[in-house]
Amino acid sequence: MVDEKGMEQSDALLAASTKSACMKLLALAEDCRKALVQVLELLQQYYHADRAVFLECEEPETVTGENTPEDKQRELITAAVQYGENCYGILQIRHAQLKNRDPELVAEVAQVLAAEIGKQEKQEYLLRLCYLDQLTGIRNNTSYIHSLKSLMKKTGKSLGVAFADLNGLKYLNDTFGHEYGDRALKHLAEVCREYFAKEQLFRISGDEFVVLCPDIDRKEFIKQAERLKERLMHQEKELAAFGYLWNDGTVSADELIHKAERLMYEEKQLHYRDGMRRVQECPQYAGQLILREQTEA
Repeated sequence: MVDEKGMEQSDALLAASTKSACMKLLALAEDCRKALVQVLELLQQYYHADRAVFLECEEPETVTGENTPEDKQRELITAAVQYGENCYGILQIRHAQLKNRDPELVAEVAQVLAAEIGKQEKQEYLLRLCYLDQLTGIRNNTSYIHSLKSLMKKTGKSLGVAFADLNGLKYLNDTFGHEYGDRALKHLAEVCREYFAKEQLFRISGDEFVVLCPDIDRKEFIKQAERLKERLMHQEKELAAFGYLWNDGTVSADELIHKAERLMYEEKQLHYRDGMRRVQECPQYAGQLILREQTEA
């Protein structure tokens, strides 16, 4: 017959091993939410419960980690998954048959889970800062270089590329201020996003944008590129010079991009066909951009 002291020691060892296993799963996983599946299984086994669940919180102020008398009657054990002011939800053990087992274990696991979710969110935020252009919200030059290197390794894959260059940025900056230049850049990105997905767009320098569409059907790409070019030229009043090409994989990605860039510069030369006089003139789209701003204000 096992004495009471021996049972307590056994329970303490089981609690310690369960806690250790849960902490390792959460701390070592690349995605703590995926590791949570195994953590919940361990908690369910420890409490001999019907279920162990993580309830994400939509309204943090309604979540509490305290176990109420009603919870005890329903044999529930709950703990808030909260890190600082951020509440992510609750861990809940439903219909725990072994209620005398350490209820603090759920709270301790909840604290670690909250810390790992917070750390993961911070890492994702920092990653976005590294790969997204903060002005326009599309991908930046770092992301472009990474994507281009990846495309260079692929052979025999179709690729559609386009190169856009905002017209008159220097004039806008010098005449109206950099704020207006920024608004023109943001508007160009917004227009491009109406025709291509956000992850296909890159701002690679001050006024230069690139579109990369790997594994895309020729007709689909040409159709969208022609529609965008038409929009930039007419509705947006020569907002940007634009060049594009598609290839079935027989031309390397960097060569295709250089050819598209040359096409863009040919159009740019037409835009500035009158030399310095044209460079020093207000771009046609500027009035439309200013009017749009005044209307929105």
